[in-house]
Amino acid sequence: MACKNATLYALTKLPSSMPSLETLTIYSHGEEANAPMVASKFVHLRSLSICTRSAYDLLSLANFLYAAPSLETLVVSVGGGYRASIFEDPLDLRVLPEHRFEKLKSVKILRFSSAKCVVEFACHILVSAASLKCLTLDTTCGVLRCSVLKSGTSSRRFPPPSS
Repeated sequence: MACKNATLYALTKLPSSMPSLETLTIYSHGEEANAPMVASKFVHLRSLSICTRSAYDLLSLANFLYAAPSLETLVVSVGGGYRASIFEDPLDLRVLPEHRFEKLKSVKILRFSSAKCVVEFACHILVSAASLKCLTLDTTCGVLRCSVLKSGTSSRRFPPPSS
């Protein structure tokens, strides 16, 4: 699914129209509202990827986690343009009520930054995902990285293959 307000549409319309959905990938060109709490559920959703290209309140994406009790894998690609950094006001972090994500095992946050809502979202996952085995916070935007070995030669390191 790729469109403006795709996250809002997916959370409010898809659970009732596609109740057996197991994998969902969302590309949002811009969201005008945060992801709302919903009563309907993605009962069978096991894998969710969300790519947003706007300054979106990622903490509201926790509502996807509440609506998907079987979710095992989450990949979020963060948009840009965030103004509030954790370094500007580190004591004023929002905290959501504790909720257990019993099946969530793997989370990747691509384009991770010090934006306050991005850090709040990562913290919420750490506190709430009891079965979490892997949390990847990728700050490289998926580009190749270089390092210099002790001998002075260059070594290219590639991001690990996606599973």
